[in-house]
Amino acid sequence: MLFCSQLLDYSHKEHRADAERAEQLLSLLTPVAKACMTEWGFEACDLGIQVFGGHGYITESGIEQRLRDVRITRIYEGTNGIQALDFLGRKVLADEFRSLQLYIDEIGSFCSQYIGDEYVGQWVEVMLGQLKQWESINNSLKSADSKFAMEALAFDYLMYTAYTILAYQWLRIACSELQIESESNRDWVRQKLLVTRFCYRRILPRSEYHSAVLLSGVGTEDCIYTNR
Repeated sequence: MLFCSQLLDYSHKEHRADAERAEQLLSLLTPVAKACMTEWGFEACDLGIQVFGGHGYITESGIEQRLRDVRITRIYEGTNGIQALDFLGRKVLADEFRSLQLYIDEIGSFCSQYIGDEYVGQWVEVMLGQLKQWESINNSLKSADSKFAMEALAFDYLMYTAYTILAYQWLRIACSELQIESESNRDWVRQKLLVTRFCYRRILPRSEYHSAVLLSGVGTEDCIYTNR
């Protein structure tokens, strides 16, 4: 994802403080990038098959091969479930939310610059609400001192994080494009704003499902294999 490539660049900066911060965030967010992009990649290919579904199953497009190829990516470097356990268990909880809070503060600081903006203000408000919900989820996890809870909620936590980061990155893209808008690239900027709007209206709401699961809590009674 864009944010990881940016952090990788910054990790090689000569200014040590900036490089260390980039390395810290890169370590935190790498399992998120690995898991969410492979989940979404499989979904994209699955949707691609639907494009050709109206006239039967065909092989000319090659889309069915892409679906088979992309499926393996979800288990390449440990399954996405393992990536989720690594993210929540080792990168968030073991670190006592310090690195994660650094990233949340970065998002909040960026949003504060565009509150009330004519073009992106509405999405800034949504993102600030998303951060507030994220903090509520984190507080809930802090009080759920249970290894079982961590294992049960890890994937939902990773995906909630992924959708939030995706929306944040599109907000950054929109703001960046608006700053360099001119007569020659106005259509390009308009397209970026439309994609950002699509992300906030159609993609980010998926995080509400994961939020509901995370805030509902979990206990051993939720496992069908517990002893009776």
